[in-house]
Amino acid sequence: MSKYLPYILSILTIFISSTLLVVSMLDLGLLSFFINPCASLFTILYNVSLLVLARRRRRSDAPSYFSTCIICAYILAVLWFVAWSVTTMVLVSWAGNYRPENLHQQDGLPVTVETQRLQCFLAGLEFFAVGGIAVRGDFIAKAEGPDPESWRPMYEEEK
Repeated sequence: MSKYLPYILSILTIFISSTLLVVSMLDLGLLSFFINPCASLFTILYNVSLLVLARRRRRSDAPSYFSTCIICAYILAVLWFVAWSVTTMVLVSWAGNYRPENLHQQDGLPVTVETQRLQCFLAGLEFFAVGGIAVRGDFIAKAEGPDPESWRPMYEEEK
């Protein structure tokens, strides 16, 4: 596997989370019980901080926070699975002409059943992308140890 896979997945999840945040705000987060907007913001914050942290050099006595990032990725993956489950349940639970999209359209919100389906698809895709970051990080930790050299480079010691 490519050593750039976690970086590519981080960029991908930032893009997916940003898109899902915009789509879920069309209904003000109501059709996902506010889980999609919150999970999107947490994921964007996690990935931006992950990219910034991975670029910073560290001293030899400082922790690398690699295992903390892996645990946070697993927690986000569980959050995205819950978001996908709730959004899908809202989509399939309404039958007939009484649909929540119709109620929100009466309030002037630009929401349709297609935006709800897109939320379901993007939440599922985000679950697999964030889960991929967590699993790939776990494989790296098992192969290279809890502080991989490539994660946060050390400062050069001055002589």
